[in-house]
Amino acid sequence: MAKKLRLGTSWLTAGDVRTLRDRAQNNRKQLGSLIDAATAKVELRRATLKDHLKDLPAAARDAAMSRSLAAFRGDLKQQTADARTTHVRSAAETRATALAVKPHYRSPAQMLARYTIGSEKRSRIMQQIEHSGPAELISLAELAAATGDKDLGAALASRVFSMVPEKRPFDVNELADALVGDEWREISKALDEVETIAIDLVRLDRDFETGRTDGTNLIEQALRQQQAEVLYSEEDDDEA
Repeated sequence: MAKKLRLGTSWLTAGDVRTLRDRAQNNRKQLGSLIDAATAKVELRRATLKDHLKDLPAAARDAAMSRSLAAFRGDLKQQTADARTTHVRSAAETRATALAVKPHYRSPAQMLARYTIGSEKRSRIMQQIEHSGPAELISLAELAAATGDKDLGAALASRVFSMVPEKRPFDVNELADALVGDEWREISKALDEVETIAIDLVRLDRDFETGRTDGTNLIEQALRQQQAEVLYSEEDDDEA
């Protein structure tokens, strides 16, 4: 049965994905700076109140400080609300973009298959290897990996993918990893980072709004980071 096309996706080049990640990082930095500045004002107000009210009994001092700080925090939340909302919306937009782009970066083989598509060199190579046998295809694949020739690699990938699985002379995924694996891992990490930043940014805003820290998302982020490191890391045993 034919696979259903994913037609609701978006397209970004590798360079566009890097720009998206940089934009997400900058957005988080700006919100963090905004919240840090507001928090610093609260702490300064706390220190000032404590000094001014130092002669009051502890219970009365604490109650007065609590009321004053609550009102002050309320003013700060109102003053920063529009800016914080803008940052949260921006994070949601970049996350939605990352999710829509991910289907185009599922594997190194997928990336290699579309490299230089339509180029004259690739078309010429495909004509030349149309009737090549397994031994020649393997030799050319090794040459492509050794020289970093993506045109040759993409042409070989197309040729091998056109063959029935049991007759394919080599694993295209292995060739693709040699040619574009590093870039694929970089782009995949960048897309995951955009998602993680969006979650982190919403948590930052909610924690500021409520005055409380929710550890749930911190745990989720740690787990996501751990999973990403396992998924995209190089196999140490293979490199040894």
